Amino acid sequence: MKLRMHACVAALLILTACGSEQQAEKPAPKPPPTAQEVLDTATKHLKDSGTGSYTIQNTGLNTLVEGEFDLDEPYVSQSMTMPTPDEPNGYTVYTYAYEDEAFVGFSEGELKKCYLRYEDSDFSEAFDLAEGSGVNISDLKSTVPPVVEMVMDPKARGFAEGNPDNVKADVNLVAAFTASLPKAAFTFADSLDEKATIPVTLQMDGDRYAGATYSLGTIFREANIDAGDVRRTGLVDKGVTPKQALNMLSSVQVTVTYESFGRTVELARPKKSRIIEVDFENIDAGATCRAAGR
Repeated sequence: MKLRMHACVAALLILTACGSEQQAEKPAPKPPPTAQEVLDTATKHLKDSGTGSYTIQNTGLNTLVEGEFDLDEPYVSQSMTMPTPDEPNGYTVYTYAYEDEAFVGFSEGELKKCYLRYEDSDFSEAFDLAEGSGVNISDLKSTVPPVVEMVMDPKARGFAEGNPDNVKADVNLVAAFTASLPKAAFTFADSLDEKATIPVTLQMDGDRYAGATYSLGTIFREANIDAGDVRRTGLVDKGVTPKQALNMLSSVQVTVTYESFGRTVELARPKKSRIIEVDFENIDAGATCRAAGR
């Protein structure tokens, strides 16, 4: 009986020892990724995908920007829709680059079926024309739109309220400014610090970016833009003081959505009959477009 009991105890000790060895050899659980690791993975996914689309909404200004990009080709396409006194349901300005050319089109008016073509030497005049509706054409010669440049090298601050799908981060101020309010960004371009950053919240969808949110007030504060500066932008309506305009613009919330990563992006040059070869310094003279009967 004692012999059998000793055998049982010995067997139990062997089994226990084996179990201890197995437990010791089991790898420790991998810690969850840090906020910076989450951003680095999403940026890698963006770069590896190469293409995608985005929307930018400025709450309070009733503007909607839609665009698509190809990081490997000289191609950026973007449109901005906003209500105007003549078009309360929305007036759209289309801007895009194709190889070494850039074009501006309009959803309404006499030139509805036409595209204004411009080259680098026409930049300032073409910018002013398109910026009448607030659209950004300043970066059409780049394959990286400002809204995409924002998430090329973000610096994490941490998760928002412990939510792994929301990361607080610092992104380039100039990129965020140009993406959300290009007319003002162009006005202050010479005084902006290209290395300055602003805090934003980046939304994640697994290993990819889903969106970003920030306020124009944050941009104005970080860029040291005051009421007197706002007057220079041309964004102050009649009957509104610069201080009132600054307060209104500062309350605007910018909401960015990223999607369609990796999809095929295609663009054909407009037909010759739809292109206006125009002298931007004298826009009212000699504008012709056969498609519009001009």
